[in-house]
Amino acid sequence: MIMKHKSIDLSSRVVNGIYDKANKSFKGLDGIIEVFNNTRDQGYILKIYDSYDPQYDTCIWVYDVPYDEKLVVIFGNRLDCNSDNSWNKEMFESRKEYVLSEHGGILATVTLVTDELFDYLKEKYDKDEKMDVHLNI
Repeated sequence: MIMKHKSIDLSSRVVNGIYDKANKSFKGLDGIIEVFNNTRDQGYILKIYDSYDPQYDTCIWVYDVPYDEKLVVIFGNRLDCNSDNSWNKEMFESRKEYVLSEHGGILATVTLVTDELFDYLKEKYDKDEKMDVHLNI
């Protein structure tokens, strides 16, 4: 039997959840999901493109730490994301950690992280909520 390594299981569920939610209810979002392996950790990076100016784009790293039973999220912009999809020290120090046992187990933690990340993206990129004028053609 061939099995996936469990170090990307939770992060895979989170990015798949964001992907599904975005494609159902937030079709104006442009981006790409990539895999990263920076010799220390491995997981997924979600790159959201806002404009032609990379400082306004968002990179979100999501990865599992199986031996500590936690999920980690790191935020940055495209200028922070180098060619091997690594983050810098300051970004790592400001990471968000979700310990599975503190959030009600695997399913509850995955749901919480997925919802928080999706809400962050909606707040940052949903132009309809921020504009007072809506144009119809």
